[in-house]
Amino acid sequence: QLKSEVSEVKVQNSSLQQEIESAKESNSQLESNISSLQTENNQLKSEVSEVKVQNSSLQQEIVIVKKSNSQLESNISSFQNENDQLQADKDTLKKKVLELEKENSGLDDKYSSLSVQFMSIENDFCKVNKDQESLVQEMQRLKEEIKSLNLENKELEEKYYQALEENNEVKTGNNQ
Repeated sequence: QLKSEVSEVKVQNSSLQQEIESAKESNSQLESNISSLQTENNQLKSEVSEVKVQNSSLQQEIVIVKKSNSQLESNISSFQNENDQLQADKDTLKKKVLELEKENSGLDDKYSSLSVQFMSIENDFCKVNKDQESLVQEMQRLKEEIKSLNLENKELEEKYYQALEENNEVKTGNNQ
């Protein structure tokens, strides 16, 4: 009877030893997976940290650009006011020239000189308008660049949270 029981216990021990070996192999694989995930997490943390630094730098640049844009808008408004005043001055000068022409035909030379001044003023208008268009285009380009950076940041955040979720799932599986 005892021999039979000893034999049965030995069989059970052998089975348990196999289960232990299998569990050890499984644990070893899980530890390897955890180590790999920790390495990946550390890499992701490093990348996220890098992105945060970049974001901080970009936010500072955005603040600077916004201030610059605000100043440019103020300058544009100021130029527009100057343009309006110059246009009014130009109109007034044209009227005066016509009056002077009627009063004295000998003022042709003076009129020619004023015409040259008008052309110069018109050239100034054209230049200011071109500068204004260029500033508007630059503002639009900066807006597009900011939008693109925001999209990249959003994608990186999604990758980060996805990696965290996967890591949590692995940890939960290990705990079970």
